[in-house]
Amino acid sequence: MVRINETYDDDVFQACATQRLIGAIEDLVGQGRYAEAQQKTQWGWWPVNFSLGSQEAWDVPKTGWHWDGSHFRHFVDSPDQGLLLLCIFSEIQPQGGGTTVATGSHKVVARLLSQYPEGIEHRQAINQCNRTHPWLGKLTGTTDSPIENRIEFFMNTPYTDEQHTTLRVVETTGSPGDIFLCHPFLYHSSAPNHSGIPRFMCNRTTPLTERMQTQRDDGNYSPLELSIRHALLPN
Repeated sequence: MVRINETYDDDVFQACATQRLIGAIEDLVGQGRYAEAQQKTQWGWWPVNFSLGSQEAWDVPKTGWHWDGSHFRHFVDSPDQGLLLLCIFSEIQPQGGGTTVATGSHKVVARLLSQYPEGIEHRQAINQCNRTHPWLGKLTGTTDSPIENRIEFFMNTPYTDEQHTTLRVVETTGSPGDIFLCHPFLYHSSAPNHSGIPRFMCNRTTPLTERMQTQRDDGNYSPLELSIRHALLPN
């Protein structure tokens, strides 16, 4: 794995910022709430996965699980991240190094962040989630009870926690030009690449023009805001 922590904004990369992509972003964050909709955007932070873990049997990663945002203090309504964009620049087949994501984990993170109205630092928040949630504790190796068959436990068997949130690990696959528009609180991690083909992708943020709101007088919630509202509803 080689991480190229550089960003690019030349004409080639600006051509990737199509109106279709901008429209899809605003469909999720709210019309007029994507801060860079009319701006030149930076494409970067490239984890290039040549052959990570290829000397061992493919498995669900134990390390590296996180949600993005090391550059700001986290609140449940933070505008800094917007969506997490996983931008694919190579062909990615199963077990080909595609990012693994923990579906449903955004609800766990939303509930944790709601407990810190004063905000919480990124790493502290991740550690807190790993310590307090039993499934995430097993996924990240934080707890002392190792899982013998991680593929069966985390990928093939959905888990439902006490808040009725269903969690499961999914491997992303795709082709050049595909973009995953992900919840900003989604747990994800680098995965082993057994394909023999280097995996090229980059992460993008879509910062918002204003803080997210879970109490709007006019009810004009974005799908992103609704997802957080639903996560915080009492069971």
